[in-house]
Amino acid sequence: MQGSIFPVRRARLPEYTLLTFPDGDLIVKSSDKKEFRVHKKVLCLASEIFTGMISLDDVNPSVPLESTRPATVDVTESSFIMNALLRYIYPVERPRFSALDQIVAVMMAADKYLMGHVMKDLEDVLLGSTYLEADGLRVYMLAHHFSLKKLEDASLKHAVRKDVLSLRPEQIATAEITHFSLEAYYRLRFFAWKRAMRCETLIEEELFATPTGKICECITASRESDSKYLAEQPEGDWGGDIYVSDDENETSRTCEAVVKFRLLAYEALMEDCGTDVFRNDLMLKAAKSSKCRDSLRTLFEDRDQKITKIRWKMDKIPWEFEKEYLEAKKCNATII
Repeated sequence: MQGSIFPVRRARLPEYTLLTFPDGDLIVKSSDKKEFRVHKKVLCLASEIFTGMISLDDVNPSVPLESTRPATVDVTESSFIMNALLRYIYPVERPRFSALDQIVAVMMAADKYLMGHVMKDLEDVLLGSTYLEADGLRVYMLAHHFSLKKLEDASLKHAVRKDVLSLRPEQIATAEITHFSLEAYYRLRFFAWKRAMRCETLIEEELFATPTGKICECITASRESDSKYLAEQPEGDWGGDIYVSDDENETSRTCEAVVKFRLLAYEALMEDCGTDVFRNDLMLKAAKSSKCRDSLRTLFEDRDQKITKIRWKMDKIPWEFEKEYLEAKKCNATII
């Protein structure tokens, strides 16, 4: 794709007939020397830029004036791009794309020729494509650059989840990234951090605030150890850091497996603020790294219903925190 600075594998171009009309009164010649016989009025209605090109010196008769061959206008776009544009202008079969690079190339051409309706059609293509999730950050950059509001809103979640610094060089060596500012990048990073914090707070408030099930082995052992320690100390000489209760529902202690899970969950959220921290592999890792013999029951059985509720609440946490971001910017500017 034009604008890339690293070599990328070219996607195979879809095969279909180049659009041309026998009664066309204008020939558009692509950069790879393919000719499209089209209608001046149709192109002029579709693009103000083409109107200017046709009326000025960009139209160059390639044969003597007495010939019946239409005048020719040369363009810098390839035949694939021109064919795609024309298929959005005329009421014919729409172009088929096999790679995001192809869509991007056509979008840039549509923007160049001020074809707003084509841009909207391409926006709809991306909205219904797998690229929205598979390459969400790049799609967001495109939407941001071309001011495509629907696409920007739809791709925001995927852009927030993906840190551009984690991408390989060839993944960011694209033309649209040159229009993506450092401030826009940090705005996404702020959204990701803010959402991770919201998720962490929810876990604290909902999952571990109240006791569930019976007291686990490690809490029981800890209580017994503290009781033994206190019994060995002179009366009133044990300090205020140890709290012992005979209440079976006493919650001042936390199972070691829960502590391990918190740390793993927070690390996972900082890497991807949309990840499912309650997935089995993460919880199993926390249980295995804990010395508590009741760790599996504590994490998987006692809190199963709460986890379902928390997952639902986490899905409701927003992906955009524009107000908080602007307030943070204002505070930083004041400090500086």
